[in-house]
Amino acid sequence: RYPYSHCGLAAGSAVQFSVSFSNNRSLTWDWLTAGHTANFESHSATLKIVFGADVGRFNFTCIVGNAAGNWQTADSIDVVPQLSEFLRLSMTYIPEPVPLNATLSFEMIRGSPISNLPISCYAKLQPNSHRNFSKTLQPVGIFNEILTFSEDSPFALANVTCWNQLSSITAAYYVILQQNITSLWFNSSQTVVPTNHTFQLEFSVTTGSHVTYQINLGNGSTFSVTDGQI
Repeated sequence: RYPYSHCGLAAGSAVQFSVSFSNNRSLTWDWLTAGHTANFESHSATLKIVFGADVGRFNFTCIVGNAAGNWQTADSIDVVPQLSEFLRLSMTYIPEPVPLNATLSFEMIRGSPISNLPISCYAKLQPNSHRNFSKTLQPVGIFNEILTFSEDSPFALANVTCWNQLSSITAAYYVILQQNITSLWFNSSQTVVPTNHTFQLEFSVTTGSHVTYQINLGNGSTFSVTDGQI
């Protein structure tokens, strides 16, 4: 990357020009060593700096000086990366009745120790719920945001989009929501059956989601079946 910022010089002679950045990088240009000794009205230089693994907002100071004095100005520059190369998203939760709290985690997976990664995010949790938030990440540590699911349904889909000035990434997370189990109902179509005969069992609960039914037949064998709905 070659981010450009401009430090202009309106007038002066025999000047030394220096730019120092908050990531401990600096650039220097000198009137005399650049050969501008004959034409006092025309002198210029293009200075380039490669930030490499340094991303984020960096302050810089421009100083122009000679034996007569100096002039100084300051500004900042944003070094913006592709999010797909620098950001990792993940989400964890424990399935439980609503309201369910899930942890959305952000990890900056590249960048120098002095880097920072500002992002904005939008999370659509249910048809009627959404969140907007912003974070500034550093290369060390995982940063979390708590998302709360409140609708009484067996499933939810969380769509998360994060972006910066240059790019965006999107991730979708499938969430299992639980409903408490009440009132188990059980019925057998027959109570007396011959050997090698098939009979039917009926069972249900009044409330509950993602329910697993385990049947003990009384002869040492069991079987189970799971209902993934409410």
